Amino acid sequence: MVSSNILKEEQRLLDGLVTGDKKAFHAIFVRYYADLVMFAGSFIHQRDVCEDIVQDVFVKLLDSHDRLQIRTSLKAYLLSMVHNRCLGVIEHGKVEKHYLEYSLRQSSSSSQWEDYVFYSDFQKHLKAALGTLSERERDIFIRCLIEGRNTKEVSQELEIPLRTIQYNLQKATAKLSSFFKGIGFAMISAIMILIG
Repeated sequence: MVSSNILKEEQRLLDGLVTGDKKAFHAIFVRYYADLVMFAGSFIHQRDVCEDIVQDVFVKLLDSHDRLQIRTSLKAYLLSMVHNRCLGVIEHGKVEKHYLEYSLRQSSSSSQWEDYVFYSDFQKHLKAALGTLSERERDIFIRCLIEGRNTKEVSQELEIPLRTIQYNLQKATAKLSSFFKGIGFAMISAIMILIG
């Protein structure tokens, strides 16, 4: 059982954080950083990635300090944020792995020149495709599928309901899939269907 002194100290630090007290933030960082890195290591076995995840969590904590509404303990809240970010990184890694495997299979049958032309064309078309999305769809798509964040985290960050995030992400992937299919990038269209 957690002692009341620990809970009082945690509440004092949390109150300081909400008011923007840098010393409170520093104390929270010093107190929880190592534990959070170890916790992230139970999901992701690369220390540098774990440290990046925890640092991202602390940056988000600092950025949203005045809007915090923690209903559990501060440590539980931080563990939840790290857990969600780890899941997002893992999911993003799966998409990258599938694309890399596909690219490696394809590269054995194509020349470097063809790859360059494809990449160049793809970049141009990707920019055009993202331009077809609404600002909200584009922002959500980039945060979730390019940056690898999970929908719950993006929902909290943007202060938008989770279902709205999921709906906009689904609309964005459907639009992009249709766009790429229409210009002959069937492989990209298939990936959009898989991740959508």
